[in-house]
Amino acid sequence: MDKTIKLQNWSGSQTSTFQDGIKPKNTDELIEVVAKMKSRSQPFKIVGSSHSFSHLIADQKSDLVSIESLHGIQEIDAANATVTVSAGTTVKELSRELWDKGWALENLGDIEEQSLAGAISTGTHGTGLAYQNLAGSVTQLSLVSPDRGVEIFTKNSPEFAHLIVGTGAFGVVSSYTIKIVPKYHLKLDLFPEKLDSLQNLLPEWLEKNRNTEVFWFPGTDVLLVKLTNEVKSTIINNRKSEFIADFLENTAFGAIAKINRALPFTHPLLAGLLKRLLPTSTKTDRSYKVYATERRIKFQETEYSIPISQLWPVLDKLKALVNKGQFPTLFPIEFRFVKNDSFSLSPSFGEEERVYIAMHTYYLDSFYEEYFREAEKIFIQASGRPHWGKMFFADAEQFRAMYPKLAEVKKLRESFDSERLLLTSTMAEVVYPRS
Repeated sequence: MDKTIKLQNWSGSQTSTFQDGIKPKNTDELIEVVAKMKSRSQPFKIVGSSHSFSHLIADQKSDLVSIESLHGIQEIDAANATVTVSAGTTVKELSRELWDKGWALENLGDIEEQSLAGAISTGTHGTGLAYQNLAGSVTQLSLVSPDRGVEIFTKNSPEFAHLIVGTGAFGVVSSYTIKIVPKYHLKLDLFPEKLDSLQNLLPEWLEKNRNTEVFWFPGTDVLLVKLTNEVKSTIINNRKSEFIADFLENTAFGAIAKINRALPFTHPLLAGLLKRLLPTSTKTDRSYKVYATERRIKFQETEYSIPISQLWPVLDKLKALVNKGQFPTLFPIEFRFVKNDSFSLSPSFGEEERVYIAMHTYYLDSFYEEYFREAEKIFIQASGRPHWGKMFFADAEQFRAMYPKLAEVKKLRESFDSERLLLTSTMAEVVYPRS
């Protein structure tokens, strides 16, 4: 087994090397590892692709168990339209393997580097009010826990709703069974729009399009809108649109972000330049290629989901926050729309559909924490919940208010991990404090 795992979150802003990292090669080795940790009373945490921005994953007290060797499709059940896949498989790997076999995932987010275990257990999502987060496609999971060993849970299991968005606190997921659909192509329409038009246009966009995503650039009065729909055509000619997207989103925007940080007084001029650079383009491709966006610029990020009915008052407060001029970021505020679900720790839990609002700064911007904390106050007042994989600063009392079933989840979790071996400091203090 390997003894060193190097972790670098996707922003590139936090890099650590942990000795005593453990990398089981198969499920049998994973079972042995978990049993050994239990026998030694040794805290440990599961590591996927290290995409997370949050502090839920690792701290210095925990040995790290990497599941990256547990990857690949185990079985496709065509009759029931499901795939059983090892939990360390990345979204990117699974999408391509499925496509080659005639299948696809129903919906995806805009990043594909995460392991399935990381993406599903943190409530990672795409956009489109007809679709739940990725956990909503799971029909079964296999879990290895310190106290209960190996167990399989289906959607009909009474524990499933508590476990599926479990942030790695119950054990190590070794595999998932996931609903799939016949492979399909998507057409993406990308265009700028006035910020003041959003309230009038958004209902129509949400109703008439499969996927709707909106970016607002602070310091400007414009949006960049992405509308995506299935198409029968398989003709792919995206060289121009891909060049434009890559140049603007990475090369040009990266240079602008660096200048903005080095010369803050140029912020208004750069915001105006950015406004004029926003493109209009189309793209048709395999579904997974349209969902995913390559982003080479390092950044910091927080994201909260709020009830969709709270969008307009929250947007007004975000405008006021940005207009103070204290946080001169050029990174967009991103809005995505997700169907509600019944998973106890999902940010989409409840009766109302949710809008997820993601906020970013350049990774070297020193004001990111104050900016995110101010935004978090707005979101929490609007019944918001943080994305488990992004930065957040909420405390235990606030989490109890956010999640009405948290006490039930906490009690169940103790039966899987009575010695609290799977809890990092943040999880122990904020999500599962001792009574």
